[in-house]
Amino acid sequence: MMCSINFGFAVGITSPLVHLFRKYWNTPEIQTTFFNAILSVVAMVGPYIATFMLKYLGRRPVFCILQFFSGVIYLLMLTANQTHFLILILMRALMGLAIGGIASTGPTMLVEVAPEGLSGFFGNLAQTGICIGCIIVYLAGNWTANVDKQDYKWWIIPITTAAFNFLSCLLIWICPETGHHIIIADHEEIGATQESICQKKYLGKLFVGVMLMFIQQFSGINAIVTNLDDNLRTSKVPMDSGIGSAISMLMMIVAVFIGGLLINKLGRKLLFTVSCLGCGITLIVYACCYNYDWPSWIALICICLYLFLFGVALGPVPWYCIPELFPANLRSLGNSIISTANQLFTFTVIFIFPIMTGKKNPDTGKFSGGMGYMATCLLFASFSILGGLFGLFMITEPIKDMSSSILESNNQYQ
Repeated sequence: MMCSINFGFAVGITSPLVHLFRKYWNTPEIQTTFFNAILSVVAMVGPYIATFMLKYLGRRPVFCILQFFSGVIYLLMLTANQTHFLILILMRALMGLAIGGIASTGPTMLVEVAPEGLSGFFGNLAQTGICIGCIIVYLAGNWTANVDKQDYKWWIIPITTAAFNFLSCLLIWICPETGHHIIIADHEEIGATQESICQKKYLGKLFVGVMLMFIQQFSGINAIVTNLDDNLRTSKVPMDSGIGSAISMLMMIVAVFIGGLLINKLGRKLLFTVSCLGCGITLIVYACCYNYDWPSWIALICICLYLFLFGVALGPVPWYCIPELFPANLRSLGNSIISTANQLFTFTVIFIFPIMTGKKNPDTGKFSGGMGYMATCLLFASFSILGGLFGLFMITEPIKDMSSSILESNNQYQ
């Protein structure tokens, strides 16, 4: 799960730092926007690097390499300053290489170690790790990179995240190796018919996987999470934005565990549909809170409820449904293609979010020059609701539990 925690670090670290850089360093908005979004662009390459390494190495060595590389990048961020902000953008881009690989391998490893009948619960742990990573950087940012409190010790955040990553390089060797049967099978398939992911029977599954990632990202999750600090300020929530952000993400952790317990009983289709529809309705209410100056506590409840509903299914289900779509020998490549699509959608949402909302007037708190904050939230809400309808008709339940098939494959090659 440390893989997912690192993913959470990368997603959440921009929330406290972007606000600090804009206010304390007077960094232009275009630079902070690139700092926020460039990780997702480069992360599109990461899954293919991980897939290449997995041809020759086990999952544990690949995990260790990616985590160690991430830790080094976080430490190199400390060389940046007000006049050399481009260093942070460069380091953020390099971080994308690791995060892209982590996004494609981490959820698969969790599903592969799951006991029979618990693949849904273990799959949800990937989302739990992301939430934990976000909470850590939100709290660290509230106490060390808070402009309102005149705390400018932002360098503590990358040091903290680097320490976690280096620790994970040691802890991974306690875990059993997974996926080794795939490597053995590849070496033993001499003269056997090689399947291609471009076969007709897999193209439909690729389409479903890509669309699930599109729905996940265009529900607005990364626009909300990576800008959670500013979003809470915009909604005038009467508490430290860092604390409010951590509380909001804690709701998602609770939801992930609840979803993990329910997923194998109620099914992926039902939970995903309910999660999408709930997120859409919550975003509509949240947009009204901003536009009609409803009490700020309603906005906080809406954000918490949105993250809770996202954590139940819309967040985790696409990640562990995707390994279930493909056979073992195509799983890594399938994950890579769909993870690339996810990172492309993530970049698109993060980059266009400030363009869509327009520029915020610091005196009135209102936006101008774009669609506006309310219209942007309503657009994301519409994607969520339509996504629920897509899931209702296109998501299929696994005929056989993923962990069971993996156990059988392991036994076959022992």
